[in-house]
Formats: sequence, structure tokens, C-alpha cells
Amino acid sequence: MEAVGLVADVASFSCLLLRAAKAEDFDAVWEVIAEMDRRSLPLDAYIISIMMQLSRRTSNTAQGLRALTVLDRPGVWPCGDSVAFHTALDACIFRRDRARLERAIGAYDHSQVQASVRTYGLLIKACSILRRTSRCQEFWRDMVEVRRLPPNDICLGCMIDALVEGHLVDDALALFQEWKAHVKCDTILYSTLIKGFASAGDADRAMAIYRDMQSSGVRMNHIAYTALINAHARKGLMKRAEALFEDMEKDGCKPNAITYSSFIRGHCVRGDLSAALRCFQRMLDGGFSADCVIFNTLLDGCVQAANFELADEVLEEMKAHEVEPSNYTWSILIKMWSKRGELDRAFEVLRA
Repeated sequence: MEAVGLVADVASFSCLLLRAAKAEDFDAVWEVIAEMDRRSLPLDAYIISIMMQLSRRTSNTAQGLRALTVLDRPGVWPCGDSVAFHTALDACIFRRDRARLERAIGAYDHSQVQASVRTYGLLIKACSILRRTSRCQEFWRDMVEVRRLPPNDICLGCMIDALVEGHLVDDALALFQEWKAHVKCDTILYSTLIKGFASAGDADRAMAIYRDMQSSGVRMNHIAYTALINAHARKGLMKRAEALFEDMEKDGCKPNAITYSSFIRGHCVRGDLSAALRCFQRMLDGGFSADCVIFNTLLDGCVQAANFELADEVLEEMKAHEVEPSNYTWSILIKMWSKRGELDRAFEVLRA
């Protein structure tokens, strides 16, 4: 191209960058950026969009984070270009890059951008990650009350998730009730509410959402079922948890390790170690690996019930599965040896 007297411009380099980014040829990507720098060519909104899409798409975490560094250049935050701004916000949200999200919010605040519903959804999600729930509410009011923009299902989901993450589950439910007749409420939205009440230990209200979900014809997913099961298991309400497990299987939702962990914890809460061990074996038979959290739950249940022989067996199983003990494991062992009256062993654990 240059051999025939043509000068490569930003558009030419954009084509090269897009091809390299699609192939995830990172050496070529950074060579294009370096060559643009050598020629003092600016990174325009399209270049930024390409880099943000690359950051969002790649499974290479290091390169995904490196792609975000183009946002650190002076005057780069592209608030004036909605596509570039959206892709930049989305990439920073995906990478949970709090520092750059703070800068994005600041850049937006100092711009004259008229946000769309998609923009508001991304801003709400960003502020949720930053633990700024009140700012999420400000964006929502600006969209709905000031701009009179009706939310779509994605934006409503972002706001409800932000309220749940901010421990304002009642507010999340009120918002849901206000908009459910106007916005299509999907499985993810219902699941968010169920998880919110389950995390708050309110199994009854989580079940109320579940019944609403069933009556509305919305399918459950394994995340919502696991949250419901966990809410009941934490209180030792194992019959209800078992009934939910049956519903889960009927709906074709496969349990995961967290589901089984909830059951094991619930049986331990009730002091039913035999049931906990049966559930543990059922989990292994299902092809799931036991992790440190599950072994800690079993071990702590044994110590609480003063069943030290079984605790020793659990420790042997833990070794057989090559699971490394955590700090919590050591604290359980100290408690166990103290209860057994073998303080020397407790001090050995402490020194280890």
C-alpha cells in the first residue's frame, strides 16, 4: 500500500486490528497498536470498540485485562459514541474492573450524553459492582421518572439484581411487582429474587416467589432451585428441601455440587450425620468432586455431635481425595482436639 504512495490511516489500521482481534492473534493486535502510536494516530471509537470486544470475548484473562489498558489513555473514554461506550462498560463489568468503572461513571457524569435504556442498564450494573446502590437508584429514577423511558427486561433485571446485592430485597420485590405487568419477567429475574430471599434466610418468601413463578408459567433453573433448597436446609427443614429436590429433577434441572453441599449442611444442622454421609456418597456417585467446603461441613457436623470416630474417618476421606485443608479446617481440628481433651494435639495443629 505504502509502496505505491498511499498513506495508511486510522481506517486502514482498524481493518488490520479487527482481523487480528477476531483471530485472537495478540502479538499482531499489539503490533498494530504500537504502529499507530509510532505514527501518532489516535485510537478512535471504532478501535476502542474492537479492543473492548476482544477483552470481553477472550478466555485469556491476562490479555483480556491488558486490552482494557487502552482506556487509560488521555481523553479515550468514548462517551460521545454509544457503541464504544457500551462495549467499554460491558468489558469492564465482565472483568469486574472497579477502578475503570469508577472512571467510566465519572466520564459519563461530565458528558452531555443522553442515555438510552441500554446505557442505563449498564450504568446500573456498573454501580452495583461498585457497591453504590443509591447511585443505581438515581439512574433508575432518572430513566423512569425524569426521562420517561420504560425499562426492558434486561434493565429491570439489572436494577433488581443491584437491589438484591445491596440487601434491599423488599425494594427489589416492590419494583418487580410494579413492573411485572409491563415487562416480560424471565427465569433469571425470578431467580434473582429467590436468591435474595434465600440469602436473607427468608425461606417462606423465597417459596412465595417460586409459587408465583410456577403460576406464571416461567421455568425454574438449577440456580434458583439450589437457592431454595439452601434456604430450607440452613434451617434444617429437610422434608421441604427433599420435596424441592424432587421438583428439580422433574423439571429436568440437574443438581450441582452446591446443591449437594446444601443438603449435607442441612443434615448436619439437624445432627443427622448418617443422612449427611448418604448425601455425600450420592454426590460422589453423581460424578461430582468433594471440595474443602463440603469436607469442612461434614467435619464440623461430626465435632458438633461429638462423633469423633466419624470425624477421623472424614479426615481420612479428605486425605484420600487429596483435598488441602483450609484455615477453617484447622480451626475445626483445634476445636475437635480440645473437646477430646487432647490439648497437646490441639497445640500441634495450632503450631502447624
